Amino acid sequence: MQIGMQTKQAIIKTLDELAENYLGEIDEAYSLTEADLDITFKVKLKPDSEGGVLIQSDLSFTKGYKVKDTIVSKADENQRTLFGEGMGVEANHD
Repeated sequence: MQIGMQTKQAIIKTLDELAENYLGEIDEAYSLTEADLDITFKVKLKPDSEGGVLIQSDLSFTKGYKVKDTIVSKADENQRTLFGEGMGVEANHD
């Protein structure tokens, strides 16, 4: 297992996807709060049995009720694709 640019790109991609998916709800929660709005992003890295890195990215905040979502992706620093795009990165939305 190696941590490098593929892992970094996968983390950024999944956190961006979570923020994009919940932008409207985050805006609504922010406008309804009288105090601070706490948004938690959490990333967990785990070795993959095939030599890559499993990445679990979580988002949570409260909007009158708890909102939580997770995206699980995989990065492999040794894997390359033909055209350089998405090199070694797979994502699954839970």
